[in-house]
Amino acid sequence: MKRGAASLCLAAALCTGAAHADPKLLRGRLSLPANAELPGKAMLRLELFDMSQATARRLSLLEQPVVGRSQPLAFVLPYEAPAGNLALRAVIYADGQVLFASSGAQPLASAADTIEITIGAAGERAVTATLDDTDWQLVDVGGVPVRTVPGERTAYMVLLDGLVTGGSGCNKLMGDYSHPQPGVIRFGRIASTRMACPPVLQAQEVALLDAFARADAYRIDDRTLHLLAGEQVLARFFARALP
Repeated sequence: MKRGAASLCLAAALCTGAAHADPKLLRGRLSLPANAELPGKAMLRLELFDMSQATARRLSLLEQPVVGRSQPLAFVLPYEAPAGNLALRAVIYADGQVLFASSGAQPLASAADTIEITIGAAGERAVTATLDDTDWQLVDVGGVPVRTVPGERTAYMVLLDGLVTGGSGCNKLMGDYSHPQPGVIRFGRIASTRMACPPVLQAQEVALLDAFARADAYRIDDRTLHLLAGEQVLARFFARALP
């Protein structure tokens, strides 16, 4: 493929070769730290994720040179999906090294307006996770370390816009939650796909659903989320990077 055709393919984010409906357009501006210096080979990489399903799904990818462009960097990112539960990740890299990056995938309140996003130096990224925009991987529940089986994803959950999606290590989970103030959380009914599971995973799912039902508080220490009933730790999760 010629370079011009490859660039066009990336810019349109429609490289599957199949017919598509007219894409939606996410418009935005990206700001870098003051006095940021970029090498001549620096590239901007933008990834748009759909967070409405149990597993984050990448909808669109855009890569383009940044040297010589004025700041903030304007971009137009085509995508094909309903405009809801979207998150955007931005990275600037050169020669395989990440120079600047957003702190994970940033949830978008609306895809209709121009998005303003700021990224910092890769070495200065905060490691503290937030409750609502993080892929939380189970560490233990009821004091029992997480169990996994080959071919199945480790139990996890993603909390976004009042919706819980995740998995127990066997079944997919979906429900709702609220956190009316910092440190307080309440889960509604969490539904399971109810597939047959190995006994250890069935026990884990029961314990996890019980933890959701009992939880009334949470605490985040660095990248670890503690679900609590009062002061009792019901389950612990660790912040996992998006795919």
